[in-house]
Amino acid sequence: MTTKLRILATLLVTLSGCGNDDLPNYYLLDRLRVIAVTNSTAAAEFSPTDSVTLSFHISDPVGVGRTLTYSMVSCVDPGVNLGATPTCTGNPTATMAVTGTFISGSAATNYYGVLTPAAVTIPSASVVFLDPTTGGTRSSVDQFNGVGYLVVLTLTTSSGETLTSFKRLVVSTKSTKNQN
Repeated sequence: MTTKLRILATLLVTLSGCGNDDLPNYYLLDRLRVIAVTNSTAAAEFSPTDSVTLSFHISDPVGVGRTLTYSMVSCVDPGVNLGATPTCTGNPTATMAVTGTFISGSAATNYYGVLTPAAVTIPSASVVFLDPTTGGTRSSVDQFNGVGYLVVLTLTTSSGETLTSFKRLVVSTKSTKNQN
């Protein structure tokens, strides 16, 4: 009898488990989306004061070539890897990188296009290695291992729909940078 109860209990737990299927299918290009962010170099890690050119790849199949306005802001990472919201709002290191308008093309009728590449200059070591929680300089270990620098893109449609996406750059003091 206990074996049957264990099997029944296991079956009930399995069937009532984590089955939430109302999550979006991210492989579908069915709405305004940033599908990739690429940089001009093969580098995955940067030094303070480096300039990085980012290209945001946009898909807007339901927009049928509508005009989008955009703005990019960059700042020292508030701790995205620790659960912080990826935003530069209220961050004292925030700098406006670029603003403009964009019309996605009609490549393969998916209305895909690449935003005009934007050059982002990483601030000096005294800014990028500042710990936002304490106001002091990060430890030499943190500086060597790398800290995040965010570039946040906000796209806005004429109807007021907004989409926010971000790219996290790693900045370190290593002489040989990660090239992955």
